[in-house]
Amino acid sequence: MNSNNNKYLTLLSKVLTKGASLEEKEQLEQWTNEDSTQKAFVEETTKVWNLSKNYAEELPLDMNKAWAKFEAKLETKKAKPTLLRSLTSYWKAAAIIGLVATSLIWFATQNVAEAIPVLAMVETGAEEQKELTLPDGSLVLLNENSRLTYAKDFSVREVRLEGEAFFEVTKQNGQSFEIKTQTTKTRVLGTSFNVRAYAKTPVEVAVITGKVAVESIEEGTNASVILLPNEGVVYDAIANTMEKNKQTSPNSLAWKTQELVFDNMALENVIETLERYFEVEIDSDAKILNCHYTGTFKEPKLDEVFKTIAFTFPTDLDIKKVDGKYILVGEGCE
Repeated sequence: MNSNNNKYLTLLSKVLTKGASLEEKEQLEQWTNEDSTQKAFVEETTKVWNLSKNYAEELPLDMNKAWAKFEAKLETKKAKPTLLRSLTSYWKAAAIIGLVATSLIWFATQNVAEAIPVLAMVETGAEEQKELTLPDGSLVLLNENSRLTYAKDFSVREVRLEGEAFFEVTKQNGQSFEIKTQTTKTRVLGTSFNVRAYAKTPVEVAVITGKVAVESIEEGTNASVILLPNEGVVYDAIANTMEKNKQTSPNSLAWKTQELVFDNMALENVIETLERYFEVEIDSDAKILNCHYTGTFKEPKLDEVFKTIAFTFPTDLDIKKVDGKYILVGEGCE
């Protein structure tokens, strides 16, 4: 219960039981007239109290003790069950229960209203990216099909991410910054890093600068890791595994930089990178997967990438498209 509201509930109980001083009465009156909701509460509570026929016993402030005391009174009344006393007990019960219930409902309503923050949400669709500046000055680049949610007042530096985003977090007097996904929490002070957390896929975090702590928030797990620049981690919630990589993939930020870099990379990894970047399915002969490829593509187009790879490949490479799927066929490398 809000301590300020609790103070005025105490004053109201004193006024109703005629135990309030003149100063306390004035304080309650001033508070009552400050807000229409507060005024309605005082008026309704007073009406309920008056139904008790001015039951002149001080209202206990401990709700549990009040209820226990009330039950004890009912047990006493059972010994002398007259109609008049039964009715009197009924009205006393109604008054106490009404006052307690009305108070609790009103305060609960106030506390709930105070507890629920006003949220801001930024979303992107297919092939759409958005840049935004958070209230603390941190910069976010949101990748396609993603959603970022945070409290507008940003009193706590915390965001929730569904999808992928690159963060440049500002330092703020040692206050941490947290990114929550469905299965992980990433905590930083001031740094730049990438978080990938699309539905039904492992969460990936890649650090560019600074220091980042990543931990699982799945029930029954306690996996965590500290990442330094150029380090990354992949958390698979289904397998409950957290794998730290000492060297991040050169293409972990390709969606942001619009550049693909292959430096003597195994074709198997090249294919994985192309599937992820272009959101396509690629099959190949197993015998060509051990071949390596080197090349850089700025603002890449898939057809151009395939043509360049086929032209510069150490052996003959044929690329076909069948039923929406790309198939790579060729001879293996020694």
